[in-house]
Amino acid sequence: MQRTYGWVLSVMLVAGCAGSGDEKLDSGIEADTDTDTDADTDADTDADTDADTDADTDADTDAPMDIRYSELFESLSAQCSGCHSASGAAGGLALEDEADSYHTLKTASSSTGMAYVDLGAPDKSYLYMKVAPISTISGDPMPPSGGDAELGDAILTWVEQGARE
Repeated sequence: MQRTYGWVLSVMLVAGCAGSGDEKLDSGIEADTDTDTDADTDADTDADTDADTDADTDADTDAPMDIRYSELFESLSAQCSGCHSASGAAGGLALEDEADSYHTLKTASSSTGMAYVDLGAPDKSYLYMKVAPISTISGDPMPPSGGDAELGDAILTWVEQGARE
């Protein structure tokens, strides 16, 4: 019988019954019905199930763009095919045909023995070092009119991203 009153008392407290605070149950036991003003200190463990539907409008200017050889080839061909053509491939590198030049850059080494593209050490790739230009590379920077830092950065990013076709 005692349990029944405890349960009824709990229900009344939870339900927030209005009263003076001195209400009596049918049995004559006084029930405390005052409003609980204690601060809720237990942790909220509900998971947030709302989906974020806002469009992300912040541009991430630090992230490098995704570069593929097909995009890089346009710049290489425009700036380099005058000397690196099939008929006069300076240093053994012809840059007229996209597929052929991609295969050469990925599999061959320069006349110095350095890999054109070194996936293990992108900043040591011969192609990058010639175009950037890196002062420790042998010979003249490419193009002969002077290195192209922007193209060098694009080549480095391309190699860092795996030198994808």
